[in-house]
Amino acid sequence: MSARIWQLLALKRLYLKRMCGEHFTQLQEKMPQKTHSMTSIMNGRGDELDSLIASCSLCTRSKLTTKRVSGFVNPRALICFITANPLVESTHNQLVFAPNKSATMLQNMITHVFKMSPQACSILSLLKCPVESTPHIDEVSMCLEFLHKQLECIAPKVIVLFGRECAQYILGQNLEGVRDFRDYGRILWHNNRSFLLTYSLGEIMRNPSLKPQVMQHLLVAKGVL
Repeated sequence: MSARIWQLLALKRLYLKRMCGEHFTQLQEKMPQKTHSMTSIMNGRGDELDSLIASCSLCTRSKLTTKRVSGFVNPRALICFITANPLVESTHNQLVFAPNKSATMLQNMITHVFKMSPQACSILSLLKCPVESTPHIDEVSMCLEFLHKQLECIAPKVIVLFGRECAQYILGQNLEGVRDFRDYGRILWHNNRSFLLTYSLGEIMRNPSLKPQVMQHLLVAKGVL
């Protein structure tokens, strides 16, 4: 199924290029190169995946910025954090946090609550373009395939999801109508992985009274390690 999805994404990219004026014969000449790249990605070559993310132009969101942020993948990490927007990037296997309050908050959670170095974790995001705007479902759908491939490279004991948006796209759960937030702070089992859902970093900054609840949620995740 994953291979089929990647083939469809490659096909969509080719159609977009044709819409921009390229001839079909030119697309045929490029197909072997694209197919080779997809094969490398399916074989687990992370550098190929990073390159594909860096050159992605599949959705309208990619037109708003030239920057792409893959996140940080540590194959030996015991815990993975996933946010909606990208907060860290990897430069020569070193973590670089974005210069914003959300990134600082996440870094403090890792170091002060989990007592871990950020490099010991995997830190990923739904979206790969650092654009501050509400994403359209089509934009998330494109980036989500990148995230799924990144998750295939790691086997953490728990994955912490920040915000209902992450849960909706990753777990496939419709949490819009949940008023008692019964899924927050609980270990959720999905596709042979353990997930924990908590509030988004943006929600925490807008409503600091949520911090005690978030602390309890994170302690539950810490207890899994």
